[in-house]
Amino acid sequence: IAVDGFEPDKVMTFLGTNWYDAPDKYDYEKATVEFYARLTELYHGKQILCVSPIWRCDDSLDKERFDWCREIVKRECQKYENITLVDGFSLLPNVEECLCDKVHPNEYGCYMIAKSLYNKMKEVKF
Repeated sequence: IAVDGFEPDKVMTFLGTNWYDAPDKYDYEKATVEFYARLTELYHGKQILCVSPIWRCDDSLDKERFDWCREIVKRECQKYENITLVDGFSLLPNVEECLCDKVHPNEYGCYMIAKSLYNKMKEVKF
């Protein structure tokens, strides 16, 4: 995560969902806990904006497990005063036309995310 000699004013993370279906779901939880602990250790005192995973509509999605993973992200972000969480579901309309493969945003989806994220960043003064 850290780059020698680079000292950012602010940090933004945008989490995907590649590992939400890890063979042992508790691996996801452990990795998420470790990620935020390390992130706040490296960028202590910096304003951090974290975007939780966005909506997806693939047929193989285990919605209950996916929601559980999103709750872990929310819980971990709430532990740290310098982290502001943006709900990824709020950034993209829940319509398949925004996705190129039912998972990843297409050009229109990216536009919608960028527009929504810009407004959220202004709202939270990031």
